[in-house]
Amino acid sequence: MRKFNVSLNGYNKLEVNNFVNEVTSEYESMLSKLKKQDEEIARLKNDLEKYKNMENNVTIQRPNGTIEIVPSNTLWELDGTEAKSTFFVYE
Repeated sequence: MRKFNVSLNGYNKLEVNNFVNEVTSEYESMLSKLKKQDEEIARLKNDLEKYKNMENNVTIQRPNGTIEIVPSNTLWELDGTEAKSTFFVYE
């Protein structure tokens, strides 16, 4: 807790003004940091959603050159030709 010296007409105005300026500067700094953190959280949520979608779908390139997007839970149901395929993940 900051204490201010008392002058003839109350608290020392210069000390109070300096304190208010410090508090204002600290508040603006914290607000800026919070805004950057909010932007980072939004970006990470977007990335997470993108990776969840990638996890749910797998791109298969068949030996004949065709490319197919297949839900990952159906990979086990495919016939043996896909077992020789190359798997690629695209962003």
